[in-house]
Amino acid sequence: MLIRHDSLNSFPDTFRDSLSRERILHLADAANYFANYRLVLNSGEPYKPSVIHTHGDPIALVEKVLAQNTRTYTDIDNFLNFGEKIVLAGLTIRDLEGRSKMEPEQVDEQMAISRWRITSMCIDAALSENDFETAYSYVVNRLPSISGNAYAKPDRSSYTDPPPKGAVRSEEHTSELQ
Repeated sequence: MLIRHDSLNSFPDTFRDSLSRERILHLADAANYFANYRLVLNSGEPYKPSVIHTHGDPIALVEKVLAQNTRTYTDIDNFLNFGEKIVLAGLTIRDLEGRSKMEPEQVDEQMAISRWRITSMCIDAALSENDFETAYSYVVNRLPSISGNAYAKPDRSSYTDPPPKGAVRSEEHTSELQ
């Protein structure tokens, strides 16, 4: 890590306070998250940090790590941090040449998408390894915080359609009993 900071600090006029410098730092941080896992991508070729930048969908690398390493879905926070670094590096929205096209106002949306995708991948991995307790825990404890209002139970006042035929509203039912 010191090497990357030293390299960037060697060019102070070029990188000082620039978005490019911040994105490079986040990319370098993201590369470190897979150091403790086995990850083979193409025909026995081991993982190299440069794969993150060149991969068309770096978040999808999490799924490969989960598939190749048993019980790694329990390291969900590590994978969520990786996703955050990928978003901050600007790698989730790119043009055909690989340059980031992410605008600052898109960061929150991309963070939410990254958290949702990685949480879903960890739930799938837990289920595929028959760890229903962990999968259930992630669904109950992590998805509501990611999904926000989309996951919340709607307020009764938001129902605008009439009740189904034969259904009795509680007010109507109460007046009939009196």
